[in-house]
Amino acid sequence: MPDPFPRPRNAIHFVLDWDGTLTQHDTLEALVSVAMWAKPNTGVPDRWHRVSETFVADYAEALLTHKPEGTPTVAKERKWLKDVGEVEKTSVNRVNDSGIFENVSASQMQAGAVRACTAGKVELRKGVGDFFEYVRTHSVSNNNERYLDVDCRQPNHISIYANELEGMSRNFSSGMEYNSGLLGTERTNTINTSHDKLTYLQRIRKVSPWTMKPIPIVYVGDSWTDFECLLAADLGICIRDGPMNSAQKKLHDSLQRLGIKCPHLRDYKTVDEWGVVWARDFREIRDWVAGMWTVE
Repeated sequence: MPDPFPRPRNAIHFVLDWDGTLTQHDTLEALVSVAMWAKPNTGVPDRWHRVSETFVADYAEALLTHKPEGTPTVAKERKWLKDVGEVEKTSVNRVNDSGIFENVSASQMQAGAVRACTAGKVELRKGVGDFFEYVRTHSVSNNNERYLDVDCRQPNHISIYANELEGMSRNFSSGMEYNSGLLGTERTNTINTSHDKLTYLQRIRKVSPWTMKPIPIVYVGDSWTDFECLLAADLGICIRDGPMNSAQKKLHDSLQRLGIKCPHLRDYKTVDEWGVVWARDFREIRDWVAGMWTVE
């Protein structure tokens, strides 16, 4: 059987999800904690509770309302993701309307992110540091760009594609101490849904200057919103804990429902035409990368 992911001559292009993939857990609560710290006694906890509670209820309803009927297919799964994704967009509008991040300056965001990381509210997965030493990567996320930049602490090794608070980039470079608190309005294409992630994945595809062929893409993700990117990449790697958390289980159930094989990374040559595997952490991925260049 031909190698489904042949050893590349010069490069592998890694594209990584953020929450639950590079990090051990979701970091949205930690991001909101920055606003709580920056604006004490302004009702941020209550506003956030209302937004998150409404999102959970709407999301559960959308999952049932838009669940496809009949035999599962990849096309139906994508349509389901798109329909449910409208809830994500509506939730972002609620965050904007709530004013949770309004008047949080760039310096406060930077300091708050450092505080959250130092306090252990944000923890990178095992092997991430060693992995970054090995590769140049891109991170695709619907979290805040300034927050990711601080936590990765290796800005020279990665390119970040994420939503930004309106005015934050100008704020950070000019010393202004105000932003509107609106999420993602500075970019034509914000990242809120599975399709948004896929759009960015396609935009950053590159051609090797040596072979004049597309550089193979490896996408690493952990949740259902990574489904389309995992299938679109030359190799998709699902991050799985033991036992799997709810987000990982939802992605697992999706692949299983569609009959898509998902062997462990060490058995990547046994994948089906969709090219999806799983790994426990970035230590396993780094070892696999190293093996790709090992002379047999």
